[in-house]
Amino acid sequence: MGLKRLAASPGPSGRPRPAIPKAPYRLAVYIIGVFIALFLGVATTVKAESALEPGPDETVSLKILTLNIHSGVNWFGQYDLESIARYIEEVQPDIVGLQEVARGWSSQSRFEDIPGDLARRLKMDFAYSASLERNNGNFGNLILSRYPIVGIFTELMPGNLERRSFGFVQIMVGGVRINFLTTHLGLSESDRQEQVTAIWNFISQVDGPLVITGDFNGSDGDVAVKAFHGSFLDVQELSGFRDRGTFRVKNGSLIPRMDFIFASPEFMVSNFWIDENYISDHLPLVAELKLTVSNQDVAGQPVMYQ
Repeated sequence: MGLKRLAASPGPSGRPRPAIPKAPYRLAVYIIGVFIALFLGVATTVKAESALEPGPDETVSLKILTLNIHSGVNWFGQYDLESIARYIEEVQPDIVGLQEVARGWSSQSRFEDIPGDLARRLKMDFAYSASLERNNGNFGNLILSRYPIVGIFTELMPGNLERRSFGFVQIMVGGVRINFLTTHLGLSESDRQEQVTAIWNFISQVDGPLVITGDFNGSDGDVAVKAFHGSFLDVQELSGFRDRGTFRVKNGSLIPRMDFIFASPEFMVSNFWIDENYISDHLPLVAELKLTVSNQDVAGQPVMYQ
C-alpha cells in the first residue's frame, strides 16, 4: 500500500461536516510504527476463501478518560502528579486523553517529563503532541493506551493567541483499529472556530470508529462544541449529565462544562461519570463505550502520511 496524503475534501468516513470556514494553514507530523507493515504483511497471507466466511459479531469494550491535568498542579496549587497517577490506576481506563501536559517545561512542574513518567508508571503506550516549545521543554497533549498504538499524528492548529495542537492515534484492540484524538482548544471563539476546522479537515479523511476528547474552552453553545453535534455522540449529554460543570473556579464552585467526550455513531454508550475530586482544576470525565464488529470486518484503515 502506497503512502497517501489526506486532503481537505470529504473522505471515506462519510461524516457530515459542519458549515465552518476552512483553516488557513496546517502543519503535520506523522510517525508510524513498522508493526503496521508487519500487520499488513501477515494479513495478505490469509486465504481468500476464509475472508468470505461470515464471522460472529464481537463486542469491543473501551473505558475512556479525559482530563486537563493543569501541569500536574492540583486545585490547591500544589504539584501532585502522584495523585493523578494513582487516580488513573484506580479508574483503569483503556485510553486516556490528557491536556496541559508539561515536559521539561517549568519549575511549576519541576521540569519533569510528565508524558514519560506517567507512561512508565502506568505501563501504557503513549503519544505526545507538543503545542508549545521553549528551552528544550514542551507543553501540550498526551494520549495513553493500554493497547498497542500503531500510528501517531500530531498537528499544530491555527490561532492568534496561544498556540494549540491536537494529537491523534490509531490503536489496535484485537483486530479492530480504533481512532482517538485529544485536543485543547484556544481561549477565543475565533481561534476555536479555526481550530475545529483544522480538526474536521483531518477527521473527515479518517475511516472507522473515532473518539474525540479534550478541553474545548467553551460550553454547549460554543462554535467548537456545535461543530461536533449531529455527527458525533455527546457522551455526557446522552448520559443525562449535560448541566454538570467540569471546571472548578477559585471559590470552589463548578462552572458550565468545557471538557468533552465525543464518540462516532458506531459506539454505544454504556456508562459515564464525572469524578468530583481535586487532583486538577478540571474534573475527570470517564466513559464506557461498546462497539460491535464482525470478525470479517476491517474496522478502519491505516492513515498514512508522506
